[in-house]
Amino acid sequence: MPKLTVLGGSSVAVPELVGCIIPYLHSGRALHISLHGRDAHKLELVGGVCRRMAAAAPGLTVETTTDLPAALAGADYVLNQVRVGGLAARAYDETFPHRWTIPGEETVGPGGAANALRTIPVVLEQCRAIAAHAPDALVLSFSNPSSIVQRAVTTVAGLKAIGLCDAPYTMHTVAARTLGVDPAALDTQYIGMHHFGWITSARINGAERLPEVLANDSACAALGLDPAIGRALGVLPHPYFRYFFHPDRMVTKQRGAPSRARELQAIEADLLALYARYQDAAKPAAVERRSAAWYQTVVVPVLVGLAFGEPVRAAINVSNNGLIAALPDDTIIELSAEVRGGQIIAPAPRALPPPALVGTLQANAAYEAALLDAIVQDSADQFLQALLVNPLVPSYDVAQEIVAELWPRRGWPPE
Repeated sequence: MPKLTVLGGSSVAVPELVGCIIPYLHSGRALHISLHGRDAHKLELVGGVCRRMAAAAPGLTVETTTDLPAALAGADYVLNQVRVGGLAARAYDETFPHRWTIPGEETVGPGGAANALRTIPVVLEQCRAIAAHAPDALVLSFSNPSSIVQRAVTTVAGLKAIGLCDAPYTMHTVAARTLGVDPAALDTQYIGMHHFGWITSARINGAERLPEVLANDSACAALGLDPAIGRALGVLPHPYFRYFFHPDRMVTKQRGAPSRARELQAIEADLLALYARYQDAAKPAAVERRSAAWYQTVVVPVLVGLAFGEPVRAAINVSNNGLIAALPDDTIIELSAEVRGGQIIAPAPRALPPPALVGTLQANAAYEAALLDAIVQDSADQFLQALLVNPLVPSYDVAQEIVAELWPRRGWPPE
């Protein structure tokens, strides 16, 4: 029986993960899930719901533990979804950059840098435990900022890892809706890095249809971008490019509403209160308020493909290893790939973005490499270097001020 260990197993979204797995456990398939968390009370509330769901599902068992070695022992797959500092730290990431009129976000810009400063030391500590207790396990990296974290897992800790994100799936469905076709009929090529990539091809029965997608204003608009951007670039950009192409709009929008983290804190409190009294074996309908669509669209399909051999196509983060000649081999890239026979098959992309965009990809890769080096080497100078090539940091003076804000506390909020 395969074993999946979930780090960050006390997340209130975990019942959604369990609920997405259950339909795949047919024909004698079985899976053991070990939920690990540091907050014993919260873990018990979440775990109680998941255990009752598993008891009603043949082939599924769920355990909870705060003991990391016990959680990892015998694991075949480790889903790492820890959020270091919790939602309070995410709220900080989403707001402190406003001081410099920079959008706040937990994966890009100064907010992403703060998150990396907090998260990577914890992940590397976890990796030492994985190496000791589950050295052959595949790490499914889902902690933000995802590609920098995955880079640490592979290049520093030397573990096997892939990264997963649901945004390319969203882009795929937007392209299909724009063309008026079933998403299953559309073959898209996604290429780039986590939260920094493009759909460069969209084919139906071998015929290229991407120009039609870009000619329709609704495609880019659905992703939060001006339609003229897609037509000018000749590719469908990732929705996170709204932070790079429309930073002033994003800051105005963020300042006018509560941060996403504050919304999630309220949802989390409501769900934990529900879980404390919930006794049914079915997935609580209220968990959908957490909007954890990534489990259904990418995490569970890839896990099932790996564990049970079901073929699946998805955008997966892997080490470059020559797939994009313009990038170093150790860069973590995200591209359309397949799971076949329980293995990740990542072919060279059939359509690269235009050369100018490859240049931005090189700059993003350089930023992530410099940021990881700063954290591993504990170097403020390296951290300044990383910020100087971050596209959301407008000047050296601002970069210095951000170093002064983040470095002494290594990305932790003042409180």
